[in-house]
Amino acid sequence: LSKKPKFSETGICKECHYNLYLGMKNHSTVNCEACHGPGVEHTIKRSKDTIEINRTRDACLKCHLDIGGRNVIEVVNETHNPGILCVVCHNPHK
Repeated sequence: LSKKPKFSETGICKECHYNLYLGMKNHSTVNCEACHGPGVEHTIKRSKDTIEINRTRDACLKCHLDIGGRNVIEVVNETHNPGILCVVCHNPHK
């Protein structure tokens, strides 16, 4: 019980990042921490150094691989622009 929580909710993120939230269409139902990791320290310190910005393909593929039962656009990692980061062509905040 002495551990402090590490996670916050999207509503807290919207307090400072409201314009990002308004522009989101494809990922509007995804919690910010699904991509950025635990955010409590970031919400307290308000520093870019306290939040993860993961631009690797793995960050996107954890949801966009062919996983049965998910209603997402599936990506074939080996053939869809291999070696190029997803964020070069796709903005997850749009």
